Amino acid sequence: MTVENSIWNLTVLAISPMFTYNAFTGDNSTGWGTTCTDTGSYVCDSSTAHITSVAGSVSVSFNGSGIAFYGNATHSMTVMLSIDGGGNATESFDAANQVLGSTQGLSPGMHTVVLNTSPSSPDALLSFTYAVISHDTGLANVQVGPYVFDDLGTDISYDSYWLEYPNFSDSTEVNGANTFHASHVFNSTASLSFAANAVLLYGPCSTSTGLFKVDVTPGPGTVMLTTTAFGTQVNMYVFQRCLRYFAMGLDTRVGRNISITNMANGTLATLDYIEVIWFSSGASGGGANVSAIVGGITGGLVFLLLLSFLFLRHRHKLAAQPQPIRLLEQANSDSSLPLATGSVQGRLVHPRPENHILSAGERPSIAQAAVLPADALVSRSAPLVLVGPSRGGGTTASPSELSPQTQRFPTSSTVLSSAATLSAPNDLFSPEAPLPSLQQLSSDVNRIIAELSRLAQSLAPGDPGEENLESELDSAGREQPGFAPPAYEQSHGGNQY
Repeated sequence: MTVENSIWNLTVLAISPMFTYNAFTGDNSTGWGTTCTDTGSYVCDSSTAHITSVAGSVSVSFNGSGIAFYGNATHSMTVMLSIDGGGNATESFDAANQVLGSTQGLSPGMHTVVLNTSPSSPDALLSFTYAVISHDTGLANVQVGPYVFDDLGTDISYDSYWLEYPNFSDSTEVNGANTFHASHVFNSTASLSFAANAVLLYGPCSTSTGLFKVDVTPGPGTVMLTTTAFGTQVNMYVFQRCLRYFAMGLDTRVGRNISITNMANGTLATLDYIEVIWFSSGASGGGANVSAIVGGITGGLVFLLLLSFLFLRHRHKLAAQPQPIRLLEQANSDSSLPLATGSVQGRLVHPRPENHILSAGERPSIAQAAVLPADALVSRSAPLVLVGPSRGGGTTASPSELSPQTQRFPTSSTVLSSAATLSAPNDLFSPEAPLPSLQQLSSDVNRIIAELSRLAQSLAPGDPGEENLESELDSAGREQPGFAPPAYEQSHGGNQY
């Protein structure tokens, strides 16, 4: 099945050593000779031709699907084509397009095509200028990606006999550098590693160039070539952009090495640059491909926007949730007293260990008070009442009632404001229970912490104050069954509160 626009065409000038002339004598009266129609410069890149007036042939081997030979011929010169050793087929010269002969639609693979000349009169003449070799890539709307390795690049390796030369004046350089490399020593080599669909090796051809060898490993193998840029009709012309070798139909998945070796002492093997080519498909469904790419990008943007929306909404929900508020701050930077824990507005701050709960009327020792959590020192049977200044009505407590030694539980006749009373945990979940404000709780609790800090700082190990404190605690315990003072820390082996 034919793939649309899958053909890649390579133009090869007649000066290329890839063409084999039979016989090349340098004089068109006895065989093939080289000429240059541009007399204004000694550099002849696009004005070269090989001419003959006798019977002969020109042949080329290539991996492709067709070839067309271009030039000119008189009516008395007959042109015939032979494909892969088959019989000659006479070609009708297309003078309008200057096509000497053409064959297309060959099967994929290597082919050898021979153009044969047969004059019918002494004044017959044929001029061959170039050929276009077609290669079917099998890719729709094939795209070509070339890359040039210049002779000065580090990718090309030379042995010690290759030298750098400036390009000939008036030459047109396509790779940006104005140099080429050459060697006149037998068996001297330059090489390059590559992986591509095609490889083209360029170097100047002139009367100074001779026999050389090109090897591509693995495959297509080794070929021995020689230049035809000499003869009586070429004089001292130089062909700067001479395609010294080409190969196509290569597999890009296979790494290869191409090398050029001088095979004759005294003549030059030259290298200007090596061009490698990759083929890719720009399939006819290019619009569909673009639509798919645009659709994918659009879908990705929509997905990112959706993720951003969900993330922002999640952050908004987190910001709307009530955050824990620090009710108490450390009363004294030199002391680290444990604060009372328990349920505050339905939130369990510290679980109460069952094995640390004291029964009503039971008093902990100083050592026990240092390690028990503060809420474990509070009897389950009696709520802890914090007495502070009355706000919005109620009885105002005297300063003496703020002391742990003199604090009393409220009687039925004592009225306490909701800001000064913290009811039992179960009452906190009652819908009717009034909730104290955070400011009131902080004020009352900080007041108690300050009092405890004062007592703790006045006590030192071995100090009689410890016995006085225990006496006061005994007295308070007898007068108030079920009440225990808040715990404080004591670090044995030193004073730290």
